Amino acid sequence: MRAEQLKEVVDNHGKWLLSQEGGERANLKGANLKGANLKGANLKGANLKGANLKGANLSGANLSDANLSDANLRRADLSDANLRRADLRRANLSDANLRRANLRRADLSDANLSGADLRGADLRRAFLRNADLKGAKGLPDAPVVENLFTTIKSNLDTKDFTLEMKSYHGKCGSTHCIAGSAINLAGQSGYELEKKYGSSVAGALIINASCPYLEGKVPDFGASNENALKFINECAEKERALSNKECA
Repeated sequence: MRAEQLKEVVDNHGKWLLSQEGGERANLKGANLKGANLKGANLKGANLKGANLKGANLSGANLSDANLSDANLRRADLSDANLRRADLRRANLSDANLRRANLRRADLSDANLSGADLRGADLRRAFLRNADLKGAKGLPDAPVVENLFTTIKSNLDTKDFTLEMKSYHGKCGSTHCIAGSAINLAGQSGYELEKKYGSSVAGALIINASCPYLEGKVPDFGASNENALKFINECAEKERALSNKECA
């Protein structure tokens, strides 16, 4: 898309946000915006689903409530951008600059954040289900639970825990999903992290810090109980193998 066409779309979107005559919501679905300069642009609520924004300058842009699902944002500059409540499912944010970005309540499920710079980013209440955090920089500190999934498996085997993937924590205090189990096993530090960032982020951070063998891959917090149990068993087996290797 040519620069003048893009400017017209952005200008009309601004009018739409203000309910002015000639306003039209920006529909940039699937658009080729590689390397585009959208610094400071107001694209609140815009449709950018599947857009190619590789290397684009979106520094300081307002992308709150925008649909960026399946978008290619590899190496894009999103520093200081407002991505609050943005739909970033399956987005490619690898090596993107997200320093000081507002990602509160953003849906980053299945997103690729490998190598992304998240220093100073606000991740409160974001969703990180099945996201890839490999090599991401600036993630908040999280407590480490040694042999996390071995412990979860043991607690399930002895019925100290009950697995229920439909909720992070059950009312009885002994029912958790994978993320909730990680938070619970991290103790007070885990619950403080959950209070600050929400269950999805806290669970993802604890698992990422505790399980380097997962190489930054966040579990699917929306998996069925059956698939989650299979994942737990696989991780426990990996931990057992790593422990045996260290002892050899």
